[in-house]
Amino acid sequence: MGAGYQYGFEPFSIEPFSKLTFINTKSYLKWLSAININPIPSSVSLSTNINRTFNSQQFREVFLEGVDASQQLALPKLQQRNYMFDWVFTLNHNLTKSLRFDFTASSKNIVRNYYDEQSGTTKVNQQLDIWDGIWDVGDPNQFSQRLGLTYNLPFRLLPLVNFIDGTYSYSGDFNWQRGSESLSEVEDEFGNVLGVVNTIQNANTHNLNSTFNFQKIYRALKLEKKKKSRNDNAIQRQLTNSLIGLATALKRLQFTYAENNGTVLPGYTQNVGFLGTSNPGLSFALGSQSDIRYEAAKRGWLTQFPSFNGQFTQVHNTEFSYSAEVSLLEGLQLDINGNRRMSENLGENFIVNDKGATARDIETLIKHIQNTVKDRFGIDLDTEVRIIGEYDES
Repeated sequence: MGAGYQYGFEPFSIEPFSKLTFINTKSYLKWLSAININPIPSSVSLSTNINRTFNSQQFREVFLEGVDASQQLALPKLQQRNYMFDWVFTLNHNLTKSLRFDFTASSKNIVRNYYDEQSGTTKVNQQLDIWDGIWDVGDPNQFSQRLGLTYNLPFRLLPLVNFIDGTYSYSGDFNWQRGSESLSEVEDEFGNVLGVVNTIQNANTHNLNSTFNFQKIYRALKLEKKKKSRNDNAIQRQLTNSLIGLATALKRLQFTYAENNGTVLPGYTQNVGFLGTSNPGLSFALGSQSDIRYEAAKRGWLTQFPSFNGQFTQVHNTEFSYSAEVSLLEGLQLDINGNRRMSENLGENFIVNDKGATARDIETLIKHIQNTVKDRFGIDLDTEVRIIGEYDES
């Protein structure tokens, strides 16, 4: 069962300088007449979906001859329930004719309203059927949001650089994943219980595309081959056309730069905030890659389970590519392409210090692990963390 709502708004663009005559007649002020703003979103939509499956199975009782039926164990009723509630919210807004903003948030919730709350146990109340608590939205199991900005760079409005077309786009992603309920009961040898530990991650992407159309420059500079006429000097015309052809061989040049960054933080104990912004913070939800580990640890957002082995990871990828169109001779065109990629990855594990361990103790533990792995497997482990400061050796 699902429902959806969508509404599209009429464009309402405010252009304060578009009707000023002295601006419209000046090519170098064209950018000023193009200034505009649209305060009303383009569209907004919200959809929800209730997905419930309920199976109940009762086997027929089997009575043995000569055995008192009251002494036999009754076969239990088997029930299986899977209640889900999902929602998706989308907002699109053309802030200006060149700047577009898109936002999407979605949540997948699990509904567990069939447990017997009065007894305080996880026993299922088998008297409840699939329609009971139909409007219960449950608890988030996975939350995701994404925002995007796309901007058409205004080179075309500037006379000296109107041969350039450029587009910049940014996207920020955030994801919150609830930890496993079955693993929450894991206990170590000292009696420490893991509990429910969630995972949060974010990412951002930057994309810059630019195209240089040199033919516009050549036309503006009147670098065009001369056509054959009656009174011209054929040799001079051919020589001039050859020089012009050489000077205007580069027809088009395109550059593309893409950058992707991401962070994964496991062991997170907090629930998701409003649209992912209150926890763990607005900047992280928008894709910021500033180090969140120390802030999360200081505020007590990370698990205190000593044997937790989830790995904090960060990735950084960049790619730069170019293509050029060169025409040296009539009918001969060269396409030149190139690209460069770089990738960096960082991974670190937690060290839970709840017994007053010193910096020396931690470094001793690191060296012990390095020596153990070296002795057993012949592998040298390098630390990816920086050890800052000094401590007394005495």
